[in-house]
Amino acid sequence: MARRALRRFHSRRMKAKAKRVYPDWPKSYKVADYIHCCSCYCCCNVRRRPMKASEKLTRQEQLALLRYHEGLNE
Repeated sequence: MARRALRRFHSRRMKAKAKRVYPDWPKSYKVADYIHCCSCYCCCNVRRRPMKASEKLTRQEQLALLRYHEGLNE
């Protein structure tokens, strides 16, 4: 599929998804490029949550830090 055709395909696909997500909005196709999870503290980036500084690590970073500390103890 050519680049232009692929871009148009994805545009049509995202506009259809916007109509499904926002069925009551008459111009839902205008937000088709910006559909994302909500911006509540549960869905956003871990570092943006209002927490203690020690809790701002991602799960992957927490596991790496734990493995590092366990390696030091051995």
